[in-house]
Amino acid sequence: MQVYYKQLAYCVYQFVEKEPMLGINIVRGILRYWPVTNCQKEVLLIGELEELVEIMEPEQHRILALLLCTQITKCLNSWNSQVAERALYVWNNEQFVKMASQDIEVVFPIVVEGMEKNLKWHWSGSVRQLTEMSRKCWKKWNQVSTPARHLFSEHFPARHLVNICKCRAG
Repeated sequence: MQVYYKQLAYCVYQFVEKEPMLGINIVRGILRYWPVTNCQKEVLLIGELEELVEIMEPEQHRILALLLCTQITKCLNSWNSQVAERALYVWNNEQFVKMASQDIEVVFPIVVEGMEKNLKWHWSGSVRQLTEMSRKCWKKWNQVSTPARHLFSEHFPARHLVNICKCRAG
């Protein structure tokens, strides 16, 4: 996979930039054939999903928010610490946070439940630490976004959440 991976990813990005509606089909295809036993592929695909979210049209984000956030939550609950950490780092991406905010009422409970499971059951201390930092960010985000969601995008844009909540272990 390492031999042709970058070229294939580049071709996919070019297709999505040329025809934005392909992004939805590509993301659904990646999610449909998600690797279950290959952690290196999972880490690569998490990065690819993150990149696709960055180049996709904002109106496509609402369609994909639940699907993507559900998969990222499954990944952050992975027993493999590399997969879990990579999934937690997704929340540092401004576009990914904006995408999740498109459907916050549905996405928030799923992600927070996954984070709570990590805090209780994950074997890796670094994953638990990253999860705790991410959970605090999500709680701040929910306090700002749920009561006055329209104010979230105007007065507390996603980049501020990302800046405030850098979920990297110190």
